[in-house]
Amino acid sequence: MVIKRWLLTLIACACVVGSLTTFKVLQIQQAIAYAESFPEPSATVEAVKPVSRMLQHRIETIGEVITPQTIELRNELEGRVVAVNFDSGQKVKAGQVLLRQDTSEERAQLAALRAKSKLAKAKLERTKRLAEQNTASADRLDNDRSEYLVILAEIEALQTRIERKTLVAPFDATVGLHELAVGELLSANTHITTLVGAQDYVWVDFKVPYRSTDQFAERKVWVEFTDGRQTHAEVIAKETLLSEFSRTQKYRARLPGVLPAHTPLRVFVPLGEPTSELYVPSSAVLQDGMGHYVYKLEGEQAQNQYRAVRQPVTLIRSEQELAVISAGAELNEAHLIAANGAFKLQEQLLVFVSERETGKGANQL
Repeated sequence: MVIKRWLLTLIACACVVGSLTTFKVLQIQQAIAYAESFPEPSATVEAVKPVSRMLQHRIETIGEVITPQTIELRNELEGRVVAVNFDSGQKVKAGQVLLRQDTSEERAQLAALRAKSKLAKAKLERTKRLAEQNTASADRLDNDRSEYLVILAEIEALQTRIERKTLVAPFDATVGLHELAVGELLSANTHITTLVGAQDYVWVDFKVPYRSTDQFAERKVWVEFTDGRQTHAEVIAKETLLSEFSRTQKYRARLPGVLPAHTPLRVFVPLGEPTSELYVPSSAVLQDGMGHYVYKLEGEQAQNQYRAVRQPVTLIRSEQELAVISAGAELNEAHLIAANGAFKLQEQLLVFVSERETGKGANQL
C-alpha cells in the first residue's frame, strides 16, 4: 500500500512539472514570435565618400619684417645747423648732402694751421740746407721735421672734423620724418632721421621650434599679409644658435616687395613631405575615450541597406564644416562613411542612407 501511494504521488508530480514546462515553453515561443514581429533597430543617416588630397603638413608662426638697409642718421659732433637739404619722405641718392653744420670756427683754425705749416716747411727746408753744409745739428733738423709733421697732422684732423659736420646719404634711400630747422644747435649723437634703403625686397625673420627643425627641409615658406593674401618667401639663412629662453631657431626669408620694418606677418612653415590625406565632413568624425573614429557603411548599395562598422582615424585638423583625417589603408575614397546623423550609430547597426554627396565642400580646405 505504501509503495502504491508513493508511486501515485510521483506520477502526479511528474504531470504537474510537465504541465508547467509545456506552459513556459509555449510562453517563450509566443514571446519570441512577438519580438520577431517587430522590425530590426535601424537609423537613417547622410553618407559621403572621402575625398583624397595631397596635404603638406605645416606649422604657423609669426614673422617680423626687417628692411635690409635701415640706419638712424645721427650727427657725430656738436654744432649749429646751417643747411637742411632734404624733406620728410623724400627719396635721396647715395652721396647726396643731407645736413650741414656750422664749420666757420674750424675753417678759421684750418687757415691758421695752413699758414703755420708754410712757415714750418720753410724753416725745415732752411735747416736741411744748413745741415748739408754741416752748420746745423741733426737734432735741430729732427725737431724742425717733427714740428712740420705735427702741424700737417693737425690740419688733417681738422679737415676730418669739418667733413664729419656734413652728413651725406650712404645709399639710395627714403628719408623718414624729421623736425630740424636751420640755426638749431645740435648736441653730439642727436637723432636726425631714419633712412630706409630703396631695395625691392625685405627680410622676414621667424622662429621654428627646435623639435620641428629637422623636418623643415624646404627653402620656401608661405607668408600671409594682413589683407589675407599669401605668397612664397625664399629662406636665405638661419641662426646658428638656439634661443636661450624659447629653444627655437631663427630663420630669415627674402620676400619681394616693400613693407614697413617690424610689420608682423603670419608665416606657414612646411614640415616633411606632402602626404595623401582624406577630407570628410566634420560631422562624420566622432570621439570617445579611445580616440577619434568614423563609421564605415558596409552592405548592398542596391538594397540601400548597410551595417555600421567603427573605423579609428587620426584627426589632423578640423576647420568649420570639413575635417582632415588619416586612417591608413583601412579607409579610402571608395568607402562610404556616415556623415550627418553618425552620432546615432553603433557597431553593426542597420543603416539606411537618405542622401549621398561625395566630397561636398572639399575645395574649401
